[in-house]
Amino acid sequence: MNKVVRKKVLLMGRSGSGKTSMRTILFSNYLPTQTRQLQVTIDVNHSQISFLGNYTLNLWDCGGQKQFMDMYLGAQKSQTFKKVEALIYVFDVTSETFDKDIQEYRAVLERLYEYSPDAKLFTLIHKMDVFEEDEKGYQYLQKEGKIKLVSKPFRVVSYPTSIYDDTLYSAWSAITYSLIPMITEVEDKLNSFCNFIEADEIVVYEASSLLVISYSSRVEFDESRRFENISTSIKSFYHSCTDLKKTQFKNIRVELPDKKVYFDTFTSSTFIMVIFSNPCLTFTNVAMNVKAIRNKFEDLIGFKGDDY
Repeated sequence: MNKVVRKKVLLMGRSGSGKTSMRTILFSNYLPTQTRQLQVTIDVNHSQISFLGNYTLNLWDCGGQKQFMDMYLGAQKSQTFKKVEALIYVFDVTSETFDKDIQEYRAVLERLYEYSPDAKLFTLIHKMDVFEEDEKGYQYLQKEGKIKLVSKPFRVVSYPTSIYDDTLYSAWSAITYSLIPMITEVEDKLNSFCNFIEADEIVVYEASSLLVISYSSRVEFDESRRFENISTSIKSFYHSCTDLKKTQFKNIRVELPDKKVYFDTFTSSTFIMVIFSNPCLTFTNVAMNVKAIRNKFEDLIGFKGDDY
């Protein structure tokens, strides 16, 4: 019998940095405007997020108030930092005590290295929407440089984020991608499928969060975060459907002057999007091919076992 594989992920940062807001947007389908109603996280909020197949993110959203941080670093250090797969640390760019935030981050890394030295490390430089576009690059690089200086011996990967644009989906898609154990096999099968039907591009999304899991491209596109733009659009569509009391859809078909887009349920835990410009391909052809390949992907990334 297959067992669920749990990956412990810590979500940390000072109180008010935006941790819970991003978690509820991604995994509870909140809109950014709805996060204003959220209460401060007390101690740890545990979320079991079923991702692909028997792969589950055990997300610890850790309260950032001083008394809780002292507890994680002291009396509960073993419980908090043992067997951690990844740490996602959120920095608030609007913080007036950024240098002090860095010191607290360093203390967290010392405990992480003590109990989980092989953990992956990510930082989100958050609330970037407060800056004008021409300022964002400079502000991000300045903060990223300070973070890198104190992150050794870990190799830190940082992302600029905001709940008001697609950067949140871009960052979390990259993070979850790096944590999926069977991702190479998924990509190989997706590349073969994309070449077989001669699609321009195929994207697989995780169903609950609409994070990008994998994609295959046969042509180059200009927009680097186009997948995440679609994630936010589909989430908005979901909310519209809920308002209309129509929570299910079969598929979405969009016909543009130079290409067509087909979006459909794929496996038990994913959606698939196929972009194609080949005049020999029709929506019916694509739908039939998706149906034909669905079971092979279900065997790989569908739910297969029991929890433990």
